[in-house]
Amino acid sequence: MRARFAAAVLGDLDFTLATHEGLSEAEQAEIRATHAQIRWTKLEVRAVEAGGPDDAEGFVEFVALGRRGPRPQRLHERSRFVRRDGRWLYVDGELFTIGRAPKARLRRR
Repeated sequence: MRARFAAAVLGDLDFTLATHEGLSEAEQAEIRATHAQIRWTKLEVRAVEAGGPDDAEGFVEFVALGRRGPRPQRLHERSRFVRRDGRWLYVDGELFTIGRAPKARLRRR
């Protein structure tokens, strides 16, 4: 997960695509379009289940923050990864939140 986030921050779209299992051409095009629009700035890993050296599958819950132009973006997901030939590949995820990040509110007294 961290490697995929770092690749997104650095603009390494090839790594992102290479670590995603079974993408269609349409899915690749969608990832390319999104990748070009969002600049990710922060990753918070909230939970990790399995994914150890002896596991074939693992899950990572995370929140990623970024910007799409001037607008803040937030992605909260529980991702599923599988190990294939010794490499971890992203399979799918359960989205909790995607889109504009809420604005911070100041509390007045």
